[in-house]
Amino acid sequence: TVSTLIADLCPDEDFYHLDIGCGTGNMLEGLREYGWRSVGIDLSHAMIETARKHHPKLPVAQADMTQLPFCNSFHFATCVFDSINFLLSGDALGQAFHSMRGVLSDSGILYFDFISEAMVLKNFADRDWIDKVNGIDIRWRGIYDHEARIIENTIWSSKGTPSVVRERV
Repeated sequence: TVSTLIADLCPDEDFYHLDIGCGTGNMLEGLREYGWRSVGIDLSHAMIETARKHHPKLPVAQADMTQLPFCNSFHFATCVFDSINFLLSGDALGQAFHSMRGVLSDSGILYFDFISEAMVLKNFADRDWIDKVNGIDIRWRGIYDHEARIIENTIWSSKGTPSVVRERV
């Protein structure tokens, strides 16, 4: 699992971890099972509420990664599952990295991932596809704006109305 891979990155010593863009809290819960002292934040109120519902003991809060409410508090921070790509401007990206640096101790480490343009062009750009999740068909349509370098995915499920997710690459 992702939790196992990330848990192996840090030695077994005393440290505090911040999961930026924690979503529904699944990875955060997995890391806490390894004994990590972890806190999660996400901009989405719906994601935080889902995390609280499914993992009521998790320390999670709603916060914007461009203005994190901590200062020199964490030894390790993660920002995974291409959360960084949801920042649509260069200014927002710069603010986020500045804010993330501010939450880390002097020797702190930030671990993040992103989707690259090559990944978008190969897998998502100008494509329609269907994923099956728990027996539900999730239909996707990806439209890539090459000039703006933004992928816009429209997502439909048989159980709801479509939603649009935009990511900068």
